[in-house]
Amino acid sequence: MAENALQALNGSQVLPGTNAIRVAYYQRANKFLGGMAGLSRDQLIKNTHWRVLFIKGINPSVPREALQTICEKYGHVETIALKTRVEANRVLSRGLAVVQYATKEAAAAALKRLPFETSLGQMLEIDFY
Repeated sequence: MAENALQALNGSQVLPGTNAIRVAYYQRANKFLGGMAGLSRDQLIKNTHWRVLFIKGINPSVPREALQTICEKYGHVETIALKTRVEANRVLSRGLAVVQYATKEAAAAALKRLPFETSLGQMLEIDFY
């Protein structure tokens, strides 16, 4: 059914004298998140080279050491980059982090379980980097 609608709309004109519309299935703009490759979330988790996670929505009061302790519950962490900014001569967290795990299995476990770590923040967004 969706394929029929896609074919019927693709190339049609909505109003006379306007450009034809292009209709396509949605893909994420960021190829590193699987959109350009057309991978689903499960396929990304199974992919062997996905070991780095991007975490958004971390409470600014969470220090790097606490983030590392929580992330290490799911496997060996190679690097953590907590993004910061300087404001009024103070270093403040931006609520963003990039975490690289030693294995894809550890990253997959963290991807599944980190959203439930309320000590990091209430509205975490986590995906492969």
